[in-house]
Amino acid sequence: MSGDEATRLEKLLDDGWGYHDTESERLARELEAAAAHGVASNALAPFVHLVTHTIGEHLDDWPRALRLGERVVVAQTPGPETARAWATASTAQWVTVLLLVVQGSFQRWLPRSLQLGARNLVTVAARE
Repeated sequence: MSGDEATRLEKLLDDGWGYHDTESERLARELEAAAAHGVASNALAPFVHLVTHTIGEHLDDWPRALRLGERVVVAQTPGPETARAWATASTAQWVTVLLLVVQGSFQRWLPRSLQLGARNLVTVAARE
């Protein structure tokens, strides 16, 4: 990531909070475009936080928030910053799982490692 790209990303993260609720789709597209250039490790947690809040909460598109959050985090070497970002991204992951369980479409979308947990959630929910 070049210095100019890092500066643009920092500006996007700072300014994005000012319009994330009124121009959520615009910001989502800008975040997706910024991710294509990479996200520095020190910007991971703030980036994923803005992604999760804007795309997940305001646009109610948790799978999209999850995909973008995971895309920027998996490209990084594990460390304290990636751990903070994964903690934030896990919110999007679990909301996505719960939505898919409610919709009954978890088997098509979830990796096999999460399907067992989703089936357990369905079984428990059916008993309630």
